[in-house]
Amino acid sequence: MTRVFGSSSDAKRAAVVVVVLALLPLVIVEEGATYQQRLFITFLVFSLLAMAVNIVFGHTDQLFLFVGGLTGISTYTTILLSEALGVTPWIAIPAGMVVVAVIALIVSYVAARLGMSIIVLAILTLSLQLAAEEFFQGARDIT
Repeated sequence: MTRVFGSSSDAKRAAVVVVVLALLPLVIVEEGATYQQRLFITFLVFSLLAMAVNIVFGHTDQLFLFVGGLTGISTYTTILLSEALGVTPWIAIPAGMVVVAVIALIVSYVAARLGMSIIVLAILTLSLQLAAEEFFQGARDIT
């Protein structure tokens, strides 16, 4: 069995960091956010995306290049659902996470079932990333 963290103290430190980073936007995000606050929020988002790529590539040696597309799909799902239901996006975030988890599960299942190599998986996920970008640019009527 492969351990994600080297020791239990590493796992505890990681849990503390995750909790702090999860609560940090609640402190920073406000209606009249300054430029520095928006810049810090952007830094946090890109840090989370970099950690996601690091987890996938660093621990599984799979070059999964669809992280940006999954993030966009989750964002679109969250915003469109919150707009349709008239609720705050914080309530719709779990629905966006579920949609993205299902898409990632399907892509991962297909890749594992077909026994794709790292290069083939990279090509598949990069093409899905480009397809997602084209969809986002073409779906201006929806948003």
